[in-house]
Amino acid sequence: MVKRLCLLSLMVFTLTIVSANKAKAQQDVTIDYFYDQLSPYGHWENTDIYGWVWKPYGTQPGWRPYSDGYWVYTEYGWTYQADNDWGWAVYHYGRWAYLDYYGWVWIPGTEWAPAWVAWRQGDNYIGWAPLPPQAEWSTGAGLHFRNFNIDVDIHWSNWSFVDVDHFDNPRVSFFLQNTARNVTFVRRTRDITRYDFDNHRVINRSIESNGWERIAHRPLIRYNVVEAPSYRKVGISRTPNHPEIRVYRPQFQSRQVQANPRQNDDRYDLSNSRRYNKERNKYDKHYDKEYYKLIENQKKEEASQAQQRKDEIQRQHNAEIDAYREQRNRETKVLETRHVNDMDKVVRKNQGNDNRGQSQSGNNDNSQGKGRQSDNQQKDQKQPSSRR
Repeated sequence: MVKRLCLLSLMVFTLTIVSANKAKAQQDVTIDYFYDQLSPYGHWENTDIYGWVWKPYGTQPGWRPYSDGYWVYTEYGWTYQADNDWGWAVYHYGRWAYLDYYGWVWIPGTEWAPAWVAWRQGDNYIGWAPLPPQAEWSTGAGLHFRNFNIDVDIHWSNWSFVDVDHFDNPRVSFFLQNTARNVTFVRRTRDITRYDFDNHRVINRSIESNGWERIAHRPLIRYNVVEAPSYRKVGISRTPNHPEIRVYRPQFQSRQVQANPRQNDDRYDLSNSRRYNKERNKYDKHYDKEYYKLIENQKKEEASQAQQRKDEIQRQHNAEIDAYREQRNRETKVLETRHVNDMDKVVRKNQGNDNRGQSQSGNNDNSQGKGRQSDNQQKDQKQPSSRR
């Protein structure tokens, strides 16, 4: 009996020490943690406007944040679960921005949320878009915008729209509407973005559970949030009686030390013309396919509308075609700009190497010259004087 009590006490003591060390380790985390953990999955770039930002590797043409995962409902409201190894960070912390010379980039932040997105709803559709850096959060004021109108200043191409029936589908990314049609959906929907702070937690109240069940006409599955020990353990468990989502939320120090991220080889470098042409062909094929899909959707819509709405539908479709061209030109311009910038980087790097090589060569010549001069002096000292 005594041995069992001693063993039990030892186990409790060990668990207490482990928990304390784990909590201490989490408290020691700074924003540099993102630099190290995200480097294998993307490239860090130092920008004039936002400082260090991160761009993921391997995204497809037309990609935008929060378009490669799915939504589940938790005690925090609608929570985003990504289908990649880096979503635990960039979809729950920080903000996203679209830069004309680099495309989509993520700006680090330290406040966790089920998802930092704006919301729209109407006409049997739901839409979401990543919140911009102008969307600031504070525990006292909540979500507020600095010189930014959420209803009009989010670019239409940033949104992802889906019909209500497929919003909670684990394969929701396959049901997203053609991006060019966003100009129509933005006009047909209204802003419903709402975040609260309750019991030290950020809560997404944009679409409440009862409101969802009313428009979807089916009961909502509620997932329990479980803390994961590391970002490698995040995921979903769909056990019928106990569905849960595992999230990773390291605690950040209130005082942050801004360091530089560890730079790795940029697999997204486009200085090589062959790689650039390959990327350009991929973009061209994607947008050619998107155009045909858009035309097919428009034909179906025209066939289902009454004759008196033909002119209205035609104006809508013309606007969508213009949006398609704008989006294609927008992404192509980013690709071309990056190609030129990356080639300039290579030129500057080579020039720097040449200058260092010339400097080293000059130093070697000087040292060799001094060596020869010293040898001559030694020979002169060894030669006997011709004068007796």
